[in-house]
Amino acid sequence: MLFLVGLGLSGVKDLSLKAFDVLKSSNHVFLENYTGVFRDLKSLESLISKSVQVLARSEVEEKKDFLVLARKHKVALLVQGDPLSATTHIGILLECVKRKVKFEVIHSSSVFTAVARTGLSLYKFGKTASIPLPEPGFNPSSFYKIFVSNQLIGAHTLFLLDLKPDRDKYLSIPEAVKILKKLDSKKYVNKFFGCARLGFKDELIVYGSASKLMKVDWGAPPYCLVVPAELHFMEEEFLKRFSIP
Repeated sequence: MLFLVGLGLSGVKDLSLKAFDVLKSSNHVFLENYTGVFRDLKSLESLISKSVQVLARSEVEEKKDFLVLARKHKVALLVQGDPLSATTHIGILLECVKRKVKFEVIHSSSVFTAVARTGLSLYKFGKTASIPLPEPGFNPSSFYKIFVSNQLIGAHTLFLLDLKPDRDKYLSIPEAVKILKKLDSKKYVNKFFGCARLGFKDELIVYGSASKLMKVDWGAPPYCLVVPAELHFMEEEFLKRFSIP
């Protein structure tokens, strides 16, 4: 049986009691290590009294050897945030159905709910977009089109900033702001919420103009950006907590 287990946002303390019981009783525990940032591996292994095998992207999306084990053993695959926030993991469940492997999903906290820490209403968010790390010959702009369509219907936009933990590469908030401003010929973007380490003890949320956000020391990842649409008066009141004068 396969257990798809959410790690939550900030480390082992975000694990639910149900998740902890599953990990303790599993024969094999794997960690998907490319859709998020997890730095508590040793603490996790100590907590559940067993080793955790870290999987690369190809091992999760292509080889899927853990599914072979799950036909006869109790296997847990740990995922950053909530397990079903990424299409990769929905694909794993479809593969379980295809291979007739039983599965269970253990949910947890996610950036998709934690973004409400900005004071913006979750009901007013439109489509989420990802801003990729710049690569030679790779310059997509579909994320900006998503943002414009959100703006036209008065919806806030959450931008997830690309990360490649295996290469220790993370798209920073200043870099993402520059990319957006370069594409913003219609001047839709005025102010941003920059968010670093949502859900962590040292989370940082700042609201301000592009020039203001460029000057902030954001610290370690993960990062995301939010561009709000028209604000409700309660949202305006709340965001004053994070505004840069």
